[in-house]
Amino acid sequence: MPKDMHPEEYGDLMVEALPMAVVGPDEVILGFQIWDMDDFDNELSLLFRANGFAKTERLAGIKDLVRDLTFIDGDLFVITDKEVHRFAGGNIKNRTTMKLPIKAARAIGGRSTKELHVVGEGVARFDGKKWTRLASQDVELTCLSVYGDVAYAGGKDGTIVQISGEQVKPMKATKIGDIDSILLDSRGVLSVAGHRGSLQGPPDKLAAVKLPQDVSHAGSVCEFKGKIYWGCVGDGDGMGLFVQNGKKLEQLSPEMCLGMIATDRYLYAGGETLVLRYDGDEFMALNLDYDEDEEKWALEPAEDEDA
Repeated sequence: MPKDMHPEEYGDLMVEALPMAVVGPDEVILGFQIWDMDDFDNELSLLFRANGFAKTERLAGIKDLVRDLTFIDGDLFVITDKEVHRFAGGNIKNRTTMKLPIKAARAIGGRSTKELHVVGEGVARFDGKKWTRLASQDVELTCLSVYGDVAYAGGKDGTIVQISGEQVKPMKATKIGDIDSILLDSRGVLSVAGHRGSLQGPPDKLAAVKLPQDVSHAGSVCEFKGKIYWGCVGDGDGMGLFVQNGKKLEQLSPEMCLGMIATDRYLYAGGETLVLRYDGDEFMALNLDYDEDEEKWALEPAEDEDA
């Protein structure tokens, strides 16, 4: 395991939440990226397992940028640019590393360990034994959403593709700029968050989503208890976590929201050094900080002033 990056040993450390993975009703894998703004070769990805939120276990430090992760059929899959790391039973010491047949990986998802897809500079499919490249893309795909036997991926310049089995179908070009997040929800509605606008509707009839006045763009989208939640970037009241009621987006928290996942019980939203947990009424928070006594980064329930 790589040595932790001590804040005093680096000129300008930045911390940011990574994608997350659902394990159970109140059990999730949380990740954070730590990097040196003075030297981008200095970076560290940390993975934690949170059970009951107050109980956290540090799983691993990875001397590379973790792009995405998913927990499926009892195994944890973690992707970096070129590889997939599979941890059997979620055991971080029981790892199998697989090379990918595409140039760069950005997102992973699927129905089972016998049908997984990775998107990035291309699309690859895992059938339980091997990875096969399905398509090469001139435009990088950055995000993926799977529901049932269909998946949708979004990417640079508003690109959206539909993935079903071994079929990759480009959709009609959009004008919403680079896509940060895409969601196919339980109703079959597609929500897409781009840098120059957001879209929502049946996949073949997407329409613009009207964002609040101070929101510059939405960066993440998630379904929780039948409602759609958006993580937005903007000034003043335009920053934070918003819930969609009809066609209106209403702010719930001003905390930066870089990505979200949801279990049956909770919505989790990652920020810079915080991960928020929302049950539909109240928020709790976990905060990442450097523990001087243990000489390592630790994830603990946030104090009131931190939250």
